[in-house]
Amino acid sequence: MTFFTTKVFKGKEYIYLVKTEWIEGRSKRTFQKYIGPREKFPDLVIGKRSKQLKEQPTVLPKKVYEFGISAALWTIARELDLPGIIDRAIGEQKAPHLTMGEYITLAAINRVDDPGSKSQLSSWFGKS
Repeated sequence: MTFFTTKVFKGKEYIYLVKTEWIEGRSKRTFQKYIGPREKFPDLVIGKRSKQLKEQPTVLPKKVYEFGISAALWTIARELDLPGIIDRAIGEQKAPHLTMGEYITLAAINRVDDPGSKSQLSSWFGKS
């Protein structure tokens, strides 16, 4: 469930966008994003009151946090011929599927997108 909530610090209200999910039989907060001080959004409906309204509450502009970062970085790497440059620097490597340049480029993209160990590279590649 995604909703707006407020927190009070030093007497001032601040708005947060919060997402909760059921994890192991309990409701847990899985996402929280600071929106701004309450005074900037006086018409915004907060909490459970939004279910009681017949009209739609004020909606903040949508913002995309991440979309296609792996594809974008791979496209840039190919335009720069980064895998080819690495292959020429290392020398010819016999590999069944990927060249060393492609492997190193994908490992670097993994570190930017979703940092993990090299042993988890294939599972990341399958999801990405």
